Amino acid sequence: MEVAKKLEVLKGELKAIEGFEALCGDPSVGSRIGVVILNIIEMS
Repeated sequence: MEVAKKLEVLKGELKAIEGFEALCGDPSVGSRIGVVILNIIEMS
């Protein structure tokens, strides 16, 4: 159940990152943030 909850949170994070990328006009920003988030999840 914990994993499912984390995935829902992640989906929200990714949507926020996509919006941030659109604002910045820099797709590499979002992918760097995404990698950090994935690393945090793997550690927890």
